[in-house]
Amino acid sequence: MDEPIELNEKPQVQQAETNKNSTPVVINRERMNSPELTFDRARNFGTFYESMVKTLTGELDQPDLTVLDSQADLKEQAEQIAMAIAAGRVIQQGRMELGQMGGKELLGQVFKGGAAAEVIADASQYRFHEFSSGVYGIFINDEAFRKLYDNQAQAVAIRPKDGVSFVLIPEYSEETHREANQRLLEENIPHEMEHIMWGFLTSQGLIKTDELDLEVQKAFTMYQDELIARLSSDGGLMGNSHLNLISEEERRQILDEKPDIAKGIYTQVGELNSYLSDTLDPKRKQTDVKKSDLILAVVNATTFSGIKNGMQQMEEIIDSRPKTSIAPPASQNGGWGAV
Repeated sequence: MDEPIELNEKPQVQQAETNKNSTPVVINRERMNSPELTFDRARNFGTFYESMVKTLTGELDQPDLTVLDSQADLKEQAEQIAMAIAAGRVIQQGRMELGQMGGKELLGQVFKGGAAAEVIADASQYRFHEFSSGVYGIFINDEAFRKLYDNQAQAVAIRPKDGVSFVLIPEYSEETHREANQRLLEENIPHEMEHIMWGFLTSQGLIKTDELDLEVQKAFTMYQDELIARLSSDGGLMGNSHLNLISEEERRQILDEKPDIAKGIYTQVGELNSYLSDTLDPKRKQTDVKKSDLILAVVNATTFSGIKNGMQQMEEIIDSRPKTSIAPPASQNGGWGAV
């Protein structure tokens, strides 16, 4: 799993996208930031959110909204999320049809020249797949994938600005790797689909941050997205910031111009990751609390401190649940390696 790629090439806080043919989403901010957390509310919202991801992967036709029938404010929030994702999918479809796009054209939005051009020119190396209406992916030979990404990325969600988003998934051709490949697909596809889903929510204006500095805003929105993707799939509880993904030159410029801000980002990300992987998650694994039960606390946060406060509320809930197993050892790196 890897962080979603935003293009323009560096991560950005996306601006709301408008489309003359789409229906604007009406956002109730008061509902979106309801602070109340209980086990039932967290469980039901997490169940809905997981079902929403499964509509993107094609496993479900519709998200499960009925689970929120007894919680009117959360159901309203869930309906807004479903509307925003539906609007995003319509926009995607329109762009695909307008550009008469397939796998070659999707890749061409992002990769140009050199080894990438050779990969794109050889259509036998990859195949286009439509997971569901307006949700696209490319399965690519693992060696070709490494020509595009020389890091340890296991899969990538690519969200071009004003383009068509898609997931890029490597496939292993050797028989000895088939089992590992299937396991990676089961873990990586929902993770990357959540990134695509988050892009839809961002473009429709449902995601906001109350962090004041622009760099902290970028760091927070990326951290929030990555953490929810992990809560929606597999891997350790952690997030990342854009400072680890931009070029060394860009990072040095931020460190030079805003040293205190950059230090604060590194500190907040590191401390929050340590809390999640070393304290919260080992406790959670001793109870019936699922990873998806934590999603509500993260979705409704608008700052790093908001995520921490929400997770501390969830820790109180976890502490109140009966223990079902012995605590596992604390993670040494939060699961999947940060990029």
